[in-house]
Amino acid sequence: MLPTGSMHLAVRLSGPPLRVFRHPGDREGQTIGHAVIGGARTAPYLRDVSEPVASVGIVFHPGAAPAVLGVPADELSGRHTSLEDLWGLEARFFHERLAEEMDAERRLELLEELLLSRRPGAPSQAIARAVERLERGDPVSAAIEESGFSHRHFLETFRRTVGLTPKRYGRVARFQRAVDSLFTRPRPSLAELAVEAGYADQPHLTRDFVELAGITPGRYGALSPASPNHVPEVNSVQDPPVAPGQFVRTP
Repeated sequence: MLPTGSMHLAVRLSGPPLRVFRHPGDREGQTIGHAVIGGARTAPYLRDVSEPVASVGIVFHPGAAPAVLGVPADELSGRHTSLEDLWGLEARFFHERLAEEMDAERRLELLEELLLSRRPGAPSQAIARAVERLERGDPVSAAIEESGFSHRHFLETFRRTVGLTPKRYGRVARFQRAVDSLFTRPRPSLAELAVEAGYADQPHLTRDFVELAGITPGRYGALSPASPNHVPEVNSVQDPPVAPGQFVRTP
């Protein structure tokens, strides 16, 4: 999964628990659980897809997760966390309720109901506006000025609310603009794409893409992912007896 800057909740209703790998050379991986929180991140990760699973999940708007989960976003950033580690027995009840529901549409409704039953407060509007600015490519200084916060207070509030610093979030947002263009446009000019996404030039785009995705923009296009941030990485993990191609670079 490629980094998106957002947090997500994934609940596996069948099959094995989620197993993730930090990089292609990671032979051991980490088994997390069946209900997992994915923190905001600036690096890709690999996950085991060798067995089919039924799952349901949600991607939180940046800044919304802490109100629902009851934990500052920066405490969960850059890693996966079992929901049971946060909620204890309530997480087991949460998983059981979802697993009992057979209708897919009703399952999504139930997921929303269960999350809203925790009576989450509204995320900071100042931070929400800052996120919008950074996603448009505005400088961090403009977001700070509009917020009315002091520089230090803004940085601290943003990090605890979103999970990343404003600078890192802006970098991932720029990367995502490039990913979206690569995914939707056949054979785009990388030089033009770089400028449109907010990079100084094509080499800048390529360097940033490799650092955030682990592959070049050209390699991304050649892999033809089924969705923008779910990129197959064949032979990326040499870990017999699992066959090549059974891992996916995934947010």
